[in-house]
Amino acid sequence: MGGGYAVRRLAGAALGVWAASEAIEACASRLLIPRYVVPHPGPHVLLVLGFHNPDPARINAVNRWRAEVALRSLPSHGSVRIIVSGGARGDGLSEAALIGHYLKEHGVDPALIVLEQDSLSTWENVRNSRPLMLDAATVRSFLTRCTHFVPGGIYVDRIQTWHVV
Repeated sequence: MGGGYAVRRLAGAALGVWAASEAIEACASRLLIPRYVVPHPGPHVLLVLGFHNPDPARINAVNRWRAEVALRSLPSHGSVRIIVSGGARGDGLSEAALIGHYLKEHGVDPALIVLEQDSLSTWENVRNSRPLMLDAATVRSFLTRCTHFVPGGIYVDRIQTWHVV
């Protein structure tokens, strides 16, 4: 066996892993997450869940990415509320405060931002944010990937009567 054969096998294996992960992602985004709209009018809620931030004085790349997605997703009409969820692990600012500050720096009206600063896990993010979303017409949540969203979406469905869009 030559070196070229090993490289082709490694490339083939990498391609297979990539294809499998894309198939799982497609399944999660298209088949496992139902899309419903609440029948009553209410604000559109953008739920931004924080990610562990090792440096409590500076927003990390994952939280910055989630904030950027929220900025791009702001509806151009109707009422909107941005709920940012995530607590602090130790001293310093919470994940929610860091993301909220980033959103304000990028032009979001501070009156639109609601901080939930007690959560330390995805499940706590969803549970603690629920009371802030009860009047929502739609909810959009920004996690890492659809495969991460599936358990969160199932959990939301268990604790409330409307579904996540």
